[in-house]
Amino acid sequence: MKATFEITDQLEIKQVAKANDMAMMIWELYNNKLKHFNNESREIVLSLLDEYEISPNDLSF
Repeated sequence: MKATFEITDQLEIKQVAKANDMAMMIWELYNNKLKHFNNESREIVLSLLDEYEISPNDLSF
């Protein structure tokens, strides 16, 4: 797959460049680290994922 973007905003360029790293961090957090959180912290993370409509299992190959 090939994608081409034309972006002039420096912050947006940095965000696009880090998007894959952020996705993999979310996947790692959800699948391997969340079980070590206390209930309150776990609920905060899960509610943020819901709020932003992020499905961690869709973030990995």
